[in-house]
Amino acid sequence: MQRTDMVAFGRELLVTAEVFAETLSEARTLGYFEALSDLPVDTVLEGLRQARQRCRFFPKPAEVRDLILGSVEDRAREAWRRVLGALEHVGTYETVDFGDPVTHGVIEALGGWHQAWTWDRAEGPELLALERDFVSLYRLYSERGPGRRPPAALLGQHTLHNRQLGATLRGEMPTERAVLVDGGGYLAKVRALDPAPVPLALPDAAEQHAD
Repeated sequence: MQRTDMVAFGRELLVTAEVFAETLSEARTLGYFEALSDLPVDTVLEGLRQARQRCRFFPKPAEVRDLILGSVEDRAREAWRRVLGALEHVGTYETVDFGDPVTHGVIEALGGWHQAWTWDRAEGPELLALERDFVSLYRLYSERGPGRRPPAALLGQHTLHNRQLGATLRGEMPTERAVLVDGGGYLAKVRALDPAPVPLALPDAAEQHAD
């Protein structure tokens, strides 16, 4: 939501408060707006309408978010299914963008996308353990945030290899791309990545003495 959405949001929140016989202050309204500001305004307004139909008490921002997006547990398991789909349909050679920083943070914590090919080969108890670890971390990062800022894209094996080769040879880096993954784990579209900076070659000892 943008600041220009405050009027429409405030009106819908006020109607919701009236339904539950709650009193809204300016500070409380602002707090709700800030807590939900990362979501599209139409989605938030629909969430408040759903709250009037489904909640027994005036909803907290987290409850409105759950009505819109599903519970954290639901989102975590959906993200896991999406990751498994991407492993099957895209693969770990490609650099991928799930459009979800929480998913990126979890995959990085579990070893990175370039190592995730092993997940696609796991079965039985091993696969269940991977899912449990993924869901647990997703829930934690959703509530507290990851320990560090997640990358905008998860580097695949091709990109990592090219960057290592480019740094070694001091050569021109090839054009890099990221695959944007849709809700089913399929390729949605491709975007360019900013090339990684190539370290400058230091002069060798003979060049230093020549100076």
